[in-house]
Amino acid sequence: MTKLNFSIIALFFCIVTVGLFVISPDICCKFAKDGLVLCSTTVIPSLFPITVCVVFIMKRISNIDLSFFDRIANRLFKLNTSEFLIFLFSLLGGFPTGARLIENAYRNKEISKNKAHILECFCVNAGPGFIIIAVGLNIFYSKKIGYILFLSHFLSALLMAFVSGFFIKDEQKPVRKTISSDIADDFTLSCSDSADTVLSVCAYVVFFSVIIGYLQNYGIRYLPCFLEVTTALKSTENLYFASFLLGFSGICVWCQILAITKNVGINFKLFFISRLLNGLLNSGFTFLFAKIFKISLPAVSIGNITAVSVFDNNISVFISLLLMSILLIISLENKKNGGNLRYDLLK
Repeated sequence: MTKLNFSIIALFFCIVTVGLFVISPDICCKFAKDGLVLCSTTVIPSLFPITVCVVFIMKRISNIDLSFFDRIANRLFKLNTSEFLIFLFSLLGGFPTGARLIENAYRNKEISKNKAHILECFCVNAGPGFIIIAVGLNIFYSKKIGYILFLSHFLSALLMAFVSGFFIKDEQKPVRKTISSDIADDFTLSCSDSADTVLSVCAYVVFFSVIIGYLQNYGIRYLPCFLEVTTALKSTENLYFASFLLGFSGICVWCQILAITKNVGINFKLFFISRLLNGLLNSGFTFLFAKIFKISLPAVSIGNITAVSVFDNNISVFISLLLMSILLIISLENKKNGGNLRYDLLK
């Protein structure tokens, strides 16, 4: 598909979407409000405070000599200490935190573009607060389930980091200049950077909440599950599919990553494969732990939302998704990858 044809199709769908806003503004208002409520009750409380702390720690830790840790991180994951800390903090801070740290490291010439693209494969992770509280406790009514989901998420990311080490080429380590900074300035910048990140996340959540509202209004059940992860998680009773969604993360999170890493970009083919594998590994670990700890799910009732039990009795949906994913990968394989999502899809 040429860039011009894709642009025409994208323009057509944008016009249709605007038409829907005009024809049914009540749906737009309702789900925009739902998105704002979701941001105020889930996204901001679980994301903003810890993002401020993580960014602040990364700013301050740059002045500390941690070369002794390089040997361990390099031997296990072929990463230096700074890159390994980006990975660890991505597990603590939530989806956009890892992307923000990767972008900062690339902008400060601490990592190469190739290394940044590999880090994006395993540094896009949901935070413990979101998984344990928002998903485990608020959706499945069990903190134990939340801990199992987070442990599965952690082990999946750890395995992805270990495997990715085999694809990291030896390269000259960038020379990093240590710049002494004031602690008050670091804290102020950490707050402002985190506020920008969270505001961007909330904007995408509200927009995709509206799109999902229109799709649900016209009876489209399964597509919304892969658009915005928070909304999708509230619409499923299937533990293993919820675990898959946490690893896959969804199109909304992908857009957030693309917006945050505007300088380094993403290698879409590599990123997509890693999201798919991460989701499958998440589900596998969750299935294993559910059997080991004999987890039984309580009956759930989530307001007026119709529960979608994906992959429970309809394996054809999973097979269809897998086939479409394979076709997408094959089609991208035949294209010259420029490392930029928008350019690679449009050209």
